[in-house]
Amino acid sequence: MESGYITSAAKAEQLPAWIYSEVCFVGRSNSGKSTLLNALTDHRGLARTSSTPGRTQMVNLFFLRQGDKQVVLADLPGYGYSASGAQSRQHWQALVDAYLERPQIKQSFFLMDIRRAADDTDLEIINQLYRQPGSQLTVVLTKADKINQKDAAQAVKNLKAQFQALWGFTPDDLHLVPVSAAKKQGIQKLKDLVKPHLARGGDLLQAR
Repeated sequence: MESGYITSAAKAEQLPAWIYSEVCFVGRSNSGKSTLLNALTDHRGLARTSSTPGRTQMVNLFFLRQGDKQVVLADLPGYGYSASGAQSRQHWQALVDAYLERPQIKQSFFLMDIRRAADDTDLEIINQLYRQPGSQLTVVLTKADKINQKDAAQAVKNLKAQFQALWGFTPDDLHLVPVSAAKKQGIQKLKDLVKPHLARGGDLLQAR
C-alpha cells in the first residue's frame, strides 16, 4: 500500500470538509500512536515519533491507498501529559471534540498501554468513541511485547469485565487487540479492520 501526509489542522475550522472515510487514532501522549501508524502503513517515517510526550498538538491527516481506493488516517493530539499545561489540555479537548463530530469517521482506534489500567479519562473517551454513530471502536493495547502472554490475556479479560460492569458491553461489542509495533504483533489484525474502509474517490492531496 502507498501512504503519505495530507495536511494538519490546529483548529476545528481547519479540518477539511471532504467526504472521504476516516480512521482515527486516539490515546494518551505516550500511548504510541505515531509508532503504530508507521507500523500499520509500513512507512517508518510517516508519522513523527518523539521521546517527548505531547509533541502532537494538531490533528495530522495521512492517506493510505491501495490501487484506486484510499482512506484517511487521522492522528489526534495525545492527552494526559501533565507538563503540557491547562491551556494545552483545553486546546486538545476543543479540537478533539470538534473532530469527533465528523460523520466521516468509520473506525476509531483507542490506544492504551497494556501495562496500565484504564482511568476515568480513558473510560470517558472510550465510551464516547463507542457510542459514535456509524463508527466501530477498537481498543488497541500497545506495548504488548513488554509483558508475557499470560499477563496480556489477563489484561484483556480485566478490561472486558470492566466495560461490561460499567456499560453492559458484551464480549462481542468491542474489539480489544494487544499489539507490539516492534514485533508486528496484532498489526495485521488492525490492517484487516482498516481495509474495508478503502474506497474510490478523488485525489486526497488535491482535496485539502
